[in-house]
Amino acid sequence: MVTITKSITIDGTGTLAGILNSGGSSGIIVNITASDACNTVIIRNISINGSATLGLRGIVLLGSIATNLHIEHVNISHQQRGIDIAPAVAQSRVFMKDVDIRHTTVHGIDVHPNAGLQVRLSFEDVFSRQSAGDGLRLANDVRGTIANSAFQANNNGVNVVNNTTIVMLADTVISQNITNGLINGGTATTLLDGCTITNNATGLLNNTGGTVFGFDNNALAGNATDTTGTAIVTTAHP
Repeated sequence: MVTITKSITIDGTGTLAGILNSGGSSGIIVNITASDACNTVIIRNISINGSATLGLRGIVLLGSIATNLHIEHVNISHQQRGIDIAPAVAQSRVFMKDVDIRHTTVHGIDVHPNAGLQVRLSFEDVFSRQSAGDGLRLANDVRGTIANSAFQANNNGVNVVNNTTIVMLADTVISQNITNGLINGGTATTLLDGCTITNNATGLLNNTGGTVFGFDNNALAGNATDTTGTAIVTTAHP
């Protein structure tokens, strides 16, 4: 287990860098305890594996200092939660690029800051698969963009939980999820641009009061049930 309390870069480039966090421990805990010049943590080119004895969390962001967390070229497997974003302060920002998460028993990526403490996300080439819960779960106050990503073979692909969450999914595939592809919570807002939602039990579960906006370049088809609740509000792509 690695605990980070200040700005730092951990980079495994050029070697086989890995963390084994079996037995219910977390692989990397990011918890900046005092503000410094940049409040930035970069984790790059590392594999985190819970093995047959599951890890608690691959990477977790905590703390009361707004932190910029960059996760790049990272593989995480065999965890309860792959990545857990739960700061106790507003305006932390999480950037992910080329991140692959496999086999989680709770959620692949769980973003749940304390209520009213907004987190901002920027994800690209993020894959979350084989979760017993949600591939991606966004709760409380989250703003973000997820691009060129895939959420497949989970219980639910993407779960946008509630009204203070606004997320854009662009060029992203949500498929082969056991229960729902995309869940849009009551009064939550989700935007779709060039996304494919297919081969799920229910493609879109749009709860009462929730709104899903989409351009006409999305594909919602080939699910056992394509839509439950309000349909996507579609507009022409500019």
